Amino acid sequence: VVILVYMGNAISSNMNLYSPQALGDSPDKYAGIQNAMRFGFKVFAGVALGWLVTRTNPRAGLLATASLYVLGQLWAMFAVGPWYLLAFGIYGMGELAGVYAPNYILAASRKSEIRRNQALHTLMMMPAAAAAAIFGGIAKFVGEQYGLGAGFRTSFAVCAGLMLLGILLAIWKLPANPRPTEEI
Repeated sequence: VVILVYMGNAISSNMNLYSPQALGDSPDKYAGIQNAMRFGFKVFAGVALGWLVTRTNPRAGLLATASLYVLGQLWAMFAVGPWYLLAFGIYGMGELAGVYAPNYILAASRKSEIRRNQALHTLMMMPAAAAAAIFGGIAKFVGEQYGLGAGFRTSFAVCAGLMLLGILLAIWKLPANPRPTEEI
């Protein structure tokens, strides 16, 4: 689940490089605004998501952030003009999966296994790192066939699809309130 959701971390470069098609101007002109949206929205989402998890369960935080990640990609696929910048804000909120995925793992771990499980969680992120090259390759390949904009939008769709697969897997396989087995 976490590997699929963390693939969303690898799409931000494509989102930035898509700026000429979505905004009609150079990506470097909008980099500051994009990062302000990304991190500004994250501040407010952090408060809201923290409240959500205290009122529900660890899986809710993971599902909410992953859903925001997917929503960010869907917004990026269809928004144009200044509205495209909102994709970076939504994406930033989704990036909080980096907090709520480990939180879920902590909730599911015995005290004696927390350090080991967090180390394994970190190692499991290696496959997600390859997603940046995959998304770039998709954008280039499809872009050469159908135009650069179509290439980037296709990479956003593939990213969203992989993260959606993670969401479905979480709903299907992860208990909302994981309970570690008793210490032996």
